[in-house]
Amino acid sequence: MTASFLRVVALLSVPGRPLGIIVIVAGLLAIPLGAFAKSPPPVRRMALVVGANDGGFGRVPLAYAHSDARAMHRVLRQLGGIETADANLLLGAKKSALVRALELEETLLAEARKPGLRIEFVFYYSGHSDEQGLLLAGERFPYADLKKALTDLPADVRVAILDSCASGALTRSKGGKFHAPFQVDESTKVSGHAFLTSTSADEAAQESDQVEASFFTHFMVSGLRGAADVNRDKRVTLTEAYQYAFQETLARTQSTLAGPQHPSYDFHLSGAGDLVLTDLRATSSRLVLPEGVEGRLFLRDEEGRLVAEVNKAGDQEIGIGLEPGEYTVALQQGESLSEGRIAMLEGAEVLLAVGELRPTDAEVAVAKGQVPILGVTVPGAQAGFRTIPFAANIVPGVGMNPVDGRVHNVVALNALVGYGGSLGGIELSGIASIRRGDGWGIQASTGASIVGRDFRGLQLAVFGSAAGRDLFGMQGAMFACVTGGTAHGFQTSAFANVAAAGIDGLQWSGVANYSGALSGTQLGLLNISKGTTSGMQAGLFNYGGAVKGVQLGLINVAAENDGTPIGIINFAGNGLFTPSVWVSDIAILNVGLKMGSRHAYSILGGGYHNSEDMESVSDKAHARYGLVFWGLGGHFDLSRRWWLEVDGLYQQLLASDRPIEAADGVASVRASIGLRLFDVVSFYVGPTLNLGWSSARQDFGIDESFWNEVNGDVFVNFKPGFVAGMQVEPPLGKMNRR
Repeated sequence: MTASFLRVVALLSVPGRPLGIIVIVAGLLAIPLGAFAKSPPPVRRMALVVGANDGGFGRVPLAYAHSDARAMHRVLRQLGGIETADANLLLGAKKSALVRALELEETLLAEARKPGLRIEFVFYYSGHSDEQGLLLAGERFPYADLKKALTDLPADVRVAILDSCASGALTRSKGGKFHAPFQVDESTKVSGHAFLTSTSADEAAQESDQVEASFFTHFMVSGLRGAADVNRDKRVTLTEAYQYAFQETLARTQSTLAGPQHPSYDFHLSGAGDLVLTDLRATSSRLVLPEGVEGRLFLRDEEGRLVAEVNKAGDQEIGIGLEPGEYTVALQQGESLSEGRIAMLEGAEVLLAVGELRPTDAEVAVAKGQVPILGVTVPGAQAGFRTIPFAANIVPGVGMNPVDGRVHNVVALNALVGYGGSLGGIELSGIASIRRGDGWGIQASTGASIVGRDFRGLQLAVFGSAAGRDLFGMQGAMFACVTGGTAHGFQTSAFANVAAAGIDGLQWSGVANYSGALSGTQLGLLNISKGTTSGMQAGLFNYGGAVKGVQLGLINVAAENDGTPIGIINFAGNGLFTPSVWVSDIAILNVGLKMGSRHAYSILGGGYHNSEDMESVSDKAHARYGLVFWGLGGHFDLSRRWWLEVDGLYQQLLASDRPIEAADGVASVRASIGLRLFDVVSFYVGPTLNLGWSSARQDFGIDESFWNEVNGDVFVNFKPGFVAGMQVEPPLGKMNRR
């Protein structure tokens, strides 16, 4: 079998020259890939990537845990052989959400197992922790519990990467130890687990405003993209990734105020071979740094994000796997900095033409004691935007802001469309306000208000408001409000609100709300929270991924629900789904269905009653009738076999000669004690209290009322009663499990 690729040389656009790319076809290379070798067994990889800025009361919120998680999530999907559906991203999670996510991964891994298929699992966490465990919104998840949860996962290989303070306590030894020799290219024979942590057991994990990430994750991601590929086989192994992240993290933290940071490891892998984490051949484009190039290279994407940082030695060639698109390249050599722009083409390998880089001004920056580095003026960096305090513009390029938008404004007034880098004050536009970087203050327009990264303040637009990453404040629009990350505050619109990672506050829409996770309230006709839902959803239809709060609506659906659903139809993937049949004093035959969470349910059904004629107000009234009912209740397991339920029902009595809207109903309160047999069927019995009203009958049910009272043309009846029946509890996935 052979594979071929194009090697091209990209001449970079530099300041003062038009953006352009000259592609020279250097050759078509054929590379043998072992046509006669035995095919390795197929592999399926899954991942759970977690980012949590909030460590709880008294701990300073982290700035980059969420973005670190997104960066790791991207590289695992692009180069790590993990399909998008198998790479779960959990941001802003609490302990309960993480526990449920790990339980879900256990289920998914078990369902994925097939004969001859290898299963590999990667867990990544960026957030707060201490010597005892992870800290999520003030709750501690002990390392012992985490280690057990990971070890119990039904996978052949389990890799855990923790970027948090004192995370080395997970390994219980500085530096860890190897338990098997590694041989490259034999990863399909490896099994066991590997734990990598960003610190030893008594050190702090450090973030950097310069790299806009934690040091460890920044260098781990750079290594996985190819910087760690020391043997140049276009694959990055577990050992290579760890060694690169260790060396670079230690080098960059030796002179910080927090002190040196020593990543740690604990590898328990049996069998021959090293584990390949990323395959650079899997990417659609690759940047090659040729031999002879020496220095520190910075790569930023079109949004200004630092995608990779490579400490390049002159005696080796390094390839960096990238998504197609335009990138800013900066090369630091000593105290000099040169830069340019490059385009990565789909399916091409691009050779960096260093001679086309042009010198640029640079400042030496020291932030919080970190090692001085150059690059504050690297194009695309937030700090690299030129400041124009006041700008008046008509459209981009016509006014005081340059057409490339690489500026920071305090005040910007735009007749039609405004375009710039970052905003730190107020911007008003006739049609649209667009910022490629961060924004804080007030941004308003009659069309669209957009920032490419974080926004802090008030963002308003007639059509739509959007923040590419996190929101801290309020978004308002007539049509839609969109936040690419987590919204901390308030989103309100007439049509739709979207907080892709989650909402910590209020979403209020005339039609639909969507959030990755919910810690607050959603109000709308359609409410969807894909992740943990710890607040309240109120609307006609509500969906939650892992509900811990309240769902109030006509239809409530949840993948998992440990909260309280209140609606006509309630469905939970881990809740109750129990058909039931019973006899009561109201009707001799009743059939119903209970649906809901483990502890709260709705009940729907109908019944039939036929007994001797009773004295009636009208000759048309009969003792024979049908009924339909709906109710809400609570379920309490007293033991594995015994349970208690209390519910309230409204029952509409039906007769063939009377319209359904006639006054003819019964409200009942029931308390039932149940005995579960064989884990699939229960028998129950209990007392009831019934209050009935009718304009056609003086009584209802099997026996006579305790009392009745005439109120105009309506008889009001009260009497105690009973219920006795059986319900079936089929084990459907996680439903009806005890």
